[in-house]
This record gives sequence, structure tokens and C-alpha cells, in this order.
Amino acid sequence: MSRSFDDLLPTALDDISLADLSPLTRVDDLLMLLERWVERGWLRALDRAF
Repeated sequence: MSRSFDDLLPTALDDISLADLSPLTRVDDLLMLLERWVERGWLRALDRAF
């Protein structure tokens, strides 16, 4: 299954915008972003790129 570039971009869960998150200061936001990146395969794609 082919995914679009937009599908691989790191995005916030549900309808929370990235602008509303402060991942460097709030642990819950950071974990939420990491979970989404893992879900979408973004971290794996980044790992393969390097």
C-alpha cells in the first residue's frame, strides 16, 4: 500500500493542531506526537533515510 507524503508527515492526534502542542515542554504532548509518528511509519522512514 502506497502512502502519500502527507500521510508520513508528523501530525497531532485527532483534531489537535501542532500549534497547540508544546512537545518540548510537555511530556504528554511529546508522547502523543511520537505515538502518531510510529503509527504512520514516519520514524521508520527517517531511520531508513540515514
